[in-house]
Amino acid sequence: MVLLCFWSCKNSKSLAETEGLYKSNKVVFVNYKLFRLANGKRQLSYLNHTIKEGRLKRFTTTTPGKPNDLICIQYNNRYRKLHSVLIKDPLRKIMEHIDDEKQLQTQVLELDEAFFSVRMQLHPQTRFIAVRNFSEEENLMETPINQE
Repeated sequence: MVLLCFWSCKNSKSLAETEGLYKSNKVVFVNYKLFRLANGKRQLSYLNHTIKEGRLKRFTTTTPGKPNDLICIQYNNRYRKLHSVLIKDPLRKIMEHIDDEKQLQTQVLELDEAFFSVRMQLHPQTRFIAVRNFSEEENLMETPINQE
């Protein structure tokens, strides 16, 4: 019985945090540049961010992440995760084109550098936005967010 009570309290708290996200009327746009270094590792550079009034459409992503994908996470002042978004590998672009025989062809391009933007509904309690590799726990970059 105690476990059931604890579990229900835990779920209501995460539900309240999620509701805070959907009540927000701010959208954050964060711009980054990702480099592939000579040793194969990747390095992330923060460019800028903008906060605007607005609402994003609600949608859920069911595609699983892969090792070179990134995750962008909103944290509160105690580094509690509030919301996250999966970013497909920015250094891997899939291009489609029509060949000489008018057939649709797919080509995968492996880039050494790429610019990308993250667009998220901004949770009212967000103080940091971090980006990390999908398959790792260590953040590549943390960006402080001032909502005042």
